Amino acid sequence: MSRYVAKNTISYTSKDSIAPGETFDPSEKGIAAADIAALLKSGEITPAAELQESSNKVTSKRPNVADTLALIASAQTLEELDKLAEGDERVSVIPAIATRRAELTPPE
Repeated sequence: MSRYVAKNTISYTSKDSIAPGETFDPSEKGIAAADIAALLKSGEITPAAELQESSNKVTSKRPNVADTLALIASAQTLEELDKLAEGDERVSVIPAIATRRAELTPPE
């Protein structure tokens, strides 16, 4: 029982479709294995397990919030701060980055 995630809208009957981002089991939808193979080959769908593994790898590399805040507070340059801020959109981290950026920016 493999599950997949649709990258685009997948129409599998004249009335039914799968929305982008939806996770589905082809056996529940009545989609043939040959059709799944074609959708995988075309890149229209991705195995859900691959997306989960990818998601786990990203989150495991990022320090927790407390460690991130400590790193931000100890940043000595704007470049160092920019590396810490890159891609981090956590609500508690964004204000700390802005505050430290203001501290590190020379007055005009």
